[in-house]
Amino acid sequence: MHDTLGEARGFRRATFAYLLALALIAGVAVVTHLVIDAIVERQADTARVVNVAGRQRMLSQRIASLAEQLAEPGATHPGATTEQDLRDAIALMSQSHAALHFALPAPGVSGLFAGPMRDHAAERFQLDLRVSGYLDLARRYLQMDPATRRGSALLGALLAQAREPVLSELDAAVSRYQADSEAAIARLRVVLAVMLAVMLGTLVVEALLIFRPLFHRLRAAQRRLIEAALTDPLTGCHNRRYLMEMAAHEVERARRLDQPLTVLMLDIDRFKTINDTWGHANGDRAIVAFAAAAAEGIRGSDLFGRLGGEEFALILPGTDRAGAETAAEKLRARIAAERVALPDGELRMTVSVGVAALRADEAAIGPAFDRADQALYAAKEGGRNRVESWRPEFAAAARHSAVVVTLAEAG
Repeated sequence: MHDTLGEARGFRRATFAYLLALALIAGVAVVTHLVIDAIVERQADTARVVNVAGRQRMLSQRIASLAEQLAEPGATHPGATTEQDLRDAIALMSQSHAALHFALPAPGVSGLFAGPMRDHAAERFQLDLRVSGYLDLARRYLQMDPATRRGSALLGALLAQAREPVLSELDAAVSRYQADSEAAIARLRVVLAVMLAVMLGTLVVEALLIFRPLFHRLRAAQRRLIEAALTDPLTGCHNRRYLMEMAAHEVERARRLDQPLTVLMLDIDRFKTINDTWGHANGDRAIVAFAAAAAEGIRGSDLFGRLGGEEFALILPGTDRAGAETAAEKLRARIAAERVALPDGELRMTVSVGVAALRADEAAIGPAFDRADQALYAAKEGGRNRVESWRPEFAAAARHSAVVVTLAEAG
C-alpha cells in the first residue's frame, strides 16, 4: 500500500513537472513568435525607409531637371506645363519628406528585446534644414520672372543643392537608420538563439528528468502487472495460466531436442480438515509454507505453480519417469518434515504426488496433466502421503469414478 501511494505521488509530481515544462515551452514559443515578428517588422521598416528615401532622391533630381528646362530659351507655352510639373514635384517631395519623418522612428523608441534606437536628433534636424531649404529654393525659383531665370543665382544654388548636399543627407539618413535596424535585428537574433537554446534545454531536461524516469516507472508497472497476471497472489509462485503457457514452450523444446518431460501433480492431504481444525487463515499459512518448502528443492529450469486451492503442479524438463519419481519422493519427505508455527500450536501436513511422463506422440501437455491427475487420485486412494506414477489401470479407475459420479448426479 505504501509503495502504491508513493508511486501515485511520483506520477503526480512527474505530471506537474511535465505540465510545467509544457508551459515553459509554450512561453518560449510565444516569445519566439514575437521576436520573429519584430525582426520581420524591422526589415519591413528598413525597406519602407529605403523606398521613401529613394523617392526623395528621384524627386530632388526631377525638380532640378524641370528647373533647368524652365530656364531654356523659348520656354513659353510649353513652360506652362513644365511649371505645373515643377509645382507638382515640389508638393510630392514635401509630402514624401513628411512620410520619411513618419517612417523614421523617434529617438529612444524601443522594440521588443531590440534595445532603443540611437538618438540622431542633430542629423535629423540637418536633413530637415537641407530638404526644407531645397524646397524653398525651388518655390522661390518658380516665382521669378521667366525671363530672368536663365543663369540666375537661384538656379545655380538649386542645381548645386540637388547634386550633392540633398543626396548626401538622404543617403546618410538611410545609412544611419539601416545601421540601427541591423543592430536591432542582430540583438533580436541573439534573443531568438537564446529562446531556441532554452527550448532545446527544456526538452533535454524533460527527457532526462521526466520522460526517462516516467518510462522506467511505466515499464516497471507493466512488469508488475504481467507478474500479477501470472503469479498466485497468496503464495507468490506461478499460477495456472503461467504454467500452461510455459508448458507449451517446454513441450515444443522437448520435441525439438528429443528430451523427456514429466509432470508432477501435488495435493495437500486432508486440507479440508486443516481448515476446519485450524481455521481458513491458518489454512492459507499452510498453503504458503507448502509452496515455500516445495520451491526450495526444485531446479532453476523446473516450473512450479499453484493450480488452485491446495493443488499444485511441477513440470520437470529433461527428466524421465525414474528421475521424476526420485524428485517427487524427496519433495514428499520434505513436506512431511515441515512444521508450520501457528499462534495456537504447530501444524504438520503431508502431500500426495502423481507422476506422468509426456509421450513421444503428444504435442501438448494436457494429456500428461490428465495422467498425472489420475496418478494423484490413486495416491489419495492408496492412503495419501505417497507418490504414484501413472499406470494404465489408473485410467480405467478414473473412468469408473466418472461414471459413478455421473450416476450419482443423475439419481
